[in-house]
Amino acid sequence: MVDPATRTLRLPSFRQPPMASWASPVIGAVHTHTIEDFWSIIKRGVVGTFHKVSKKYLPIHVAEFQFSYNSRENADPFRTAIGGC
Repeated sequence: MVDPATRTLRLPSFRQPPMASWASPVIGAVHTHTIEDFWSIIKRGVVGTFHKVSKKYLPIHVAEFQFSYNSRENADPFRTAIGGC
């Protein structure tokens, strides 16, 4: 069945201009998404798990999320955590 409507929405074609080399989101192995991902993990942890974090314990929570983020590709992060004991 063919749609009998005669009006169709025609969007103009849009071509994004290339980024300048100084504005590149990637420099070597460093991506802007890396820090955005890390802060989103901290935000999700504070909002979803801890609900409230005081200034006194903030460095401990950041260290926990830092270890978690740095161990995201580790097959056994628990062994790595207790390896120094």
